[in-house]
Amino acid sequence: GAGLAWMDFGRSGAPGRGFVESTPLGPAFAAGFWVDAFWRWVSDAVIAALTAGALFVDRKVIDKTVDGVGDGTRKTGVAAAALQSGGVQFYVSVTLGLLAALVLYLGVRS
Repeated sequence: GAGLAWMDFGRSGAPGRGFVESTPLGPAFAAGFWVDAFWRWVSDAVIAALTAGALFVDRKVIDKTVDGVGDGTRKTGVAAAALQSGGVQFYVSVTLGLLAALVLYLGVRS
């Protein structure tokens, strides 16, 4: 390395342009073998694609699931509110009817 440096910069009449520029790999050395360009591509293309995928999953899967659960809860509340008549006799008759249906179901199964 020291000999090449002296040949290029130290001796009298040396061109002083550097060993790297005089080789066919000069552009690759000057560009750092395009490592920075590669990582720029990774950060721009790959990470952008991953971000777009995560955004799609968030909006189309997670948000739709949460909206569906909320809608189901609201519909269940509306149905339960329709059953709320305030009459104790109604509540007792519905409870006894459901209990009788359960006893019949279990009696038929066994």
